Amino acid sequence: MEISLLTLLYIIASVTFIIGLKMLSHPESARKGNLIAAAGMTLAIFGTIFLYHDEAGNKLQNYAWIFGGILIGGVIGTLSAKKVKMTAMPEMVSLFNGMGGACAALISLVEFNHLQHTLENSRIELLMGGNRTEVIK
Repeated sequence: MEISLLTLLYIIASVTFIIGLKMLSHPESARKGNLIAAAGMTLAIFGTIFLYHDEAGNKLQNYAWIFGGILIGGVIGTLSAKKVKMTAMPEMVSLFNGMGGACAALISLVEFNHLQHTLENSRIELLMGGNRTEVIK
C-alpha cells in the first residue's frame, strides 16, 4: 500500500489538531494549543487544495471560489472576534459553530444531488446496454 503525500499531511494535521485540542484544557497552554490546532487545520486545508486529485487525475479547478471563501470568512471572523466583548464570547462561538454546521449541510445537499444524478445516468446506461467508458469518449 502506497501512502501519498496528502495522506501523510492528513495524519500530521490530525495529530496536531488533537494535541492542540488537548492543550486547550489548561489556561496556561490554551493560546499555544489554539495555534497548534490552527496550524494543523491550515496544513490539511492547503494540502487538500493543492495536492488532491480524483481517480482520473483531475485536480481541483475552482481556486477562485475556494480562496474567495477563505478570504471573506477570514475577514468576517477576524472582525467579529476583535469587536466582540469577552462576556459575549460563548454566543459568538455558538454562532460560528452553527455557521459551520449550515455549511456542512449545504455541501451534503449538493453532493447528494450530484450522486443522485450520477446514479441515474449509470442506471440509464445499464438499461440501454451501454458502457460508461463509451459515454465519456
